[in-house]
Amino acid sequence: MVSRRFVRSPRQKHPFSGPIEHLTRVLLFMLVSGTAIATAPLTPQDFGAVADGETDDTAAIQAAIDQAVSGNGRVLHFPPGTYGVTSVDIQAGLTLVGYGATIKKMPQEPKFSRTFTTQNRKHIGAHDSQPLIIKGFTFDGSRTEQGSYEDYRLEQQHMIFLQGDPAGAGRLTAIIEDCSFRDGVADAISVYTNVAATISNCRATDVFRGGVVVTGGHSEVHINNFTARGAVHATGIDVEVDGAGYQGSFETHITATNLRLDGDFDVGIHDGSTFHGSNIHSVAGPFNLYARDATIRMVNSTFGVGALSDSSNRIVHPHDVSFSHCTFIARPSGSTTPVAKIATAHVYWNISGTDERDQRLRFIDCDFLLHDPPTPESTHYAVYVEADQQSRNNQLLLQGGRIAAGYDYGLYLNQGGNATLRDVFLDADTGTHLGATADYPVHVLLDGLRYGENTTTTTHINAAIPDSRIEHQNIHLSARQNRLGTTYGLVGNTYVGGRTLSGPVPPGKTPGLQGDSYQLDTPEPGQPLRWICVTSDPTAATWVPVELLLPAK
Repeated sequence: MVSRRFVRSPRQKHPFSGPIEHLTRVLLFMLVSGTAIATAPLTPQDFGAVADGETDDTAAIQAAIDQAVSGNGRVLHFPPGTYGVTSVDIQAGLTLVGYGATIKKMPQEPKFSRTFTTQNRKHIGAHDSQPLIIKGFTFDGSRTEQGSYEDYRLEQQHMIFLQGDPAGAGRLTAIIEDCSFRDGVADAISVYTNVAATISNCRATDVFRGGVVVTGGHSEVHINNFTARGAVHATGIDVEVDGAGYQGSFETHITATNLRLDGDFDVGIHDGSTFHGSNIHSVAGPFNLYARDATIRMVNSTFGVGALSDSSNRIVHPHDVSFSHCTFIARPSGSTTPVAKIATAHVYWNISGTDERDQRLRFIDCDFLLHDPPTPESTHYAVYVEADQQSRNNQLLLQGGRIAAGYDYGLYLNQGGNATLRDVFLDADTGTHLGATADYPVHVLLDGLRYGENTTTTTHINAAIPDSRIEHQNIHLSARQNRLGTTYGLVGNTYVGGRTLSGPVPPGKTPGLQGDSYQLDTPEPGQPLRWICVTSDPTAATWVPVELLLPAK
């Protein structure tokens, strides 16, 4: 006998018939099969964020972040709007998505109020972390509402601050993409110790200290498609590693591709670090490199460089530095006061009593240009090298490329050192200036150089020093181009090889260096075919005929 409670009248509808029945069956199927049920994304609004540009949404955002971290998704979406923020803690494994959202700094925040920061939740471990992802945001530092900052009293108020714990070998992995930063009183993106960061498709405008700033060791940073500009603060990038990472390491490895910088290009690395840059355009300067026990490679890039000074626009300790297919542009400082000296490459092999040796600085197929016509108030140098002892074996190489008209000096060796110029086109007023003293001799090779019509002195040899060695190879000059300069005389240096000179008449009192050869443009029968310089002199060298052209029979 069948129980009546399971008997249904023919007129009675099924309790789950129609659309409700269909929905119920779908939900039951998803539950049984394990199919995920879509849920609304987690947002700060779920925790009370207003995003009206006035309200402080810090607590709501922090609560949403903590919920995202504790959940399985670890993704937090910011709907379009302007979120007032003081400082929120972020961490590895979290994804923050904010296309259309602006994170605006609340006014009058203190120095260490970092907008998005990992300082309180640093990754620590033997291995690199799961990625922290930040994408699509606009960060507004409310620069004009923070009080005085140009004296650096707010220099730690960064927009994004990344740090891993140096107690472990693992790095905090961070990905920042499609973000804009504006009106900051410190750094847009600050990278400290134990970080592996990838920064792509980002922009910084009027950020006081820098667009991307790297200050911590045991870090790797990859920057691609980054623009920094500003009418108030011409923003750039800064690498000044002074924070020790894992096991006290200051080592950093940085790649930078496709950068457009209105502000400074300032890279200071050491202790085995590397910097590889390509397609970087920093046209206004200042330009600073420091590479003690480090490697720098620059390709297809443009740098604007200003006043020669002892604190800026310098290349210091170039342990292993090369520029390939780069352009250097001498620019005025922007000051109404005339600048006495402008150098597009100002080299310090050593500084403050150091004794670095066997360093290498190379310019391969690089051009040295002027932004504006030269002014009589300024002396322009393409490459200016400070004093160096030749015995340290620090080597400068210029190979290929050109030094444009308008420079007063192409290569200027202030006092001593080693240099090679090969296949360079020189149109500076003085092609090379070779300064030397008894304690600072020079060893120089000039090979295959060509001179433009604006060069009035091919080489100025400051003094005759017995230990100085000046070698010429594959240099052909007309008598008109053959102009030498000296301050204290030419006799006494060691000259190797020689230049090949030619003219319409015999050399007579033609300037020459010992070992030079001279030949007539049109040899005549019975006249010498070639002369050799046996005594150096900037105006009237001694020439001896060595070959005769026999009369025609």
